[in-house]
Amino acid sequence: MQKTPYTDSYLSALVLKYQQHPKATDIHTVLYDLFHLSPPQEQGLYLEQFCTAALTNAYAWKQGAPANAIDYGHQLELLTEVAWLLYKKGKYNKKEQRATREAIELPMPLTTAEYLQPQLYLQQFFAYTPLHQWKQYIAAFTVNAVSNESVTDELPGAVVLAFASYMNKLIYAVYRMAVLKGVGLR
Repeated sequence: MQKTPYTDSYLSALVLKYQQHPKATDIHTVLYDLFHLSPPQEQGLYLEQFCTAALTNAYAWKQGAPANAIDYGHQLELLTEVAWLLYKKGKYNKKEQRATREAIELPMPLTTAEYLQPQLYLQQFFAYTPLHQWKQYIAAFTVNAVSNESVTDELPGAVVLAFASYMNKLIYAVYRMAVLKGVGLR
């Protein structure tokens, strides 16, 4: 039996949603599913509400049932796993690099360099902390978004402050990679 690489065991959200090994999953399908109903600006606002609910020392989830917050936590986990696969894939081809001559969607938290080559941000994202640690942070925020406790009781202050910023930029970087890959999102 072939040994599974260490990180493959952390791609559970992809396995759960698509019922196959993550490397067998069509990345274009996953990117389309992530963004076809909700543009990155809308996802950024939802992330803000999610983080606010997780930071509050009382139940503060206002976006419907608590299951919505749990589902959003799963979406963040899926986004992070897709980002990991894109990060591991490395640089994109010249055809994708030529596709950068289009209108920039504002507001855009990415720098110009990150916008033109979103792979740069993925490198920064996973240099900050590895995939399994991101998944633990997402789980902590998810649990606290639907509880009477604050995520500040579980995570160090620096992580709590960085989480929303890093995740917001990740939404835009993965969206940008989807556009560069020609995923029909518009």
